Amino acid sequence: MENRYIDYTGEAMITVPKRKLYTDSEGFPNENAFRDFAEHLTAEYYLACISVDVTRSNEKKGYGFGSRVLRKAFLQLRDNFYIFRISGNKFNLFVTENEFSKLKNMLESGNEDFFTVYYGIVEDTYVTKENYTKLCERGKEMMYHYKAEKIGKAYTDARDDVIVGNKGNTPADLQETDTCKYRETMWYATVHLEETEPAARTVTAYVFPTEYKESLASLNMVVVVDDFVKTRIYSGTSVSFGFDGMKFMISSRFDNEGHMNVSCFGERENKGQCDITIDVHEGNCIPASFGKRVKRGVSLFPVKPNTRGTYEYALWNDNEKTAEYQESGLIAIDGADYEVHADKVAINLVRQ
Repeated sequence: MENRYIDYTGEAMITVPKRKLYTDSEGFPNENAFRDFAEHLTAEYYLACISVDVTRSNEKKGYGFGSRVLRKAFLQLRDNFYIFRISGNKFNLFVTENEFSKLKNMLESGNEDFFTVYYGIVEDTYVTKENYTKLCERGKEMMYHYKAEKIGKAYTDARDDVIVGNKGNTPADLQETDTCKYRETMWYATVHLEETEPAARTVTAYVFPTEYKESLASLNMVVVVDDFVKTRIYSGTSVSFGFDGMKFMISSRFDNEGHMNVSCFGERENKGQCDITIDVHEGNCIPASFGKRVKRGVSLFPVKPNTRGTYEYALWNDNEKTAEYQESGLIAIDGADYEVHADKVAINLVRQ
C-alpha cells in the first residue's frame, strides 16, 4: 500500500501524468486518489474524516498564513497516515485499528490559537471497495456532531456541506453543497483563438451556459474573453467580441442527443487569420445550478488562478441578468468571506 500511495504523485503516464489526475492544484492527493486507494486496499484500514479550521490564522495573520498552517497540518499527518484532500479544508485518512489513539492525540493536540481539527473516526467497520462511500457519509456525520459539540451549536448549524440542489439525475455523491460543486456535473467550453495574421497572439474565451433548454434552443451564456492583457466579460444567447480588427460570435445549444454544441465563427470581413479550436466539457447530469450556487439566482464560474492562490471567477446574477468579473478570488456570502478554489475535481469555497 505504501508504494501505491506514493505513486499517486508520480509522473508515470496513463493518459495524463498521474500527478494531474490524482493531485489537486496545491499538490495534495485528491478525491480521485482516495477512491482508487479505497478500491485497492489489501489490508484492514479504517476511515477518519477531518476538517481543519484555520479561521483564526486567516483573521490574525492573513489568508497566506492560513494556507501555510493548513499545509503544515497536512504534512504532519501525511508522515503518519494515508491522507487525501476531499475538498477545501476537508480530508479523509486511512488508519489501522491500533492507530486510533495515536491519530486522536495528534488531532487534539493542535494549537487552537491558529487552527482546530474536527474529526469523525468510523471504528467499527474497516474499509472495503464496496462500503467506502457509505463510510464516508458516516464519518462526515460523526465529524459534524463532534464539531457541533465543540462549538456549542446545533448539528445542522455546524454543517457547512448542506445540499443546495437535487435536480435531474445528479448522482447522490456528486450533489452540490454550500461549499462544493463537482466538475463532473458542470457544462462549459474553452475556445482557443490562435491569431497568425496580422500579429501572432493567443486569445481564450471561456464559455459557461447558465441554463438548460430544449434541443437546438440557444442557451444563455456567460463568456469571459482573455487576451492575457485584459479580461472582458459578456452574457447573452449570442456573444460577439473582437480584437485586432477581427470580430467573432459564440453561441451554444444542446443537440437532439443531449450533447452541448458550442460554435465560434469569425465574420467574413475579417482581414486577419485565426485558427479556432473548441474544447467542450459535458456534465453527467442536468444540475440545479450550472455554476457554483452562491445564493438564490446567483452563481459563480471559476476561470483561472490568480497570484493569490485563489481563482478569478465570473459571477452571474440570473435575477438581474447581469455578469461581472472578479479577480480577487474572494466572495462574501451572508456576511462571511470565502476564498474560491478550483481544480480538476471540484470548485470549493473556503471560509476565512
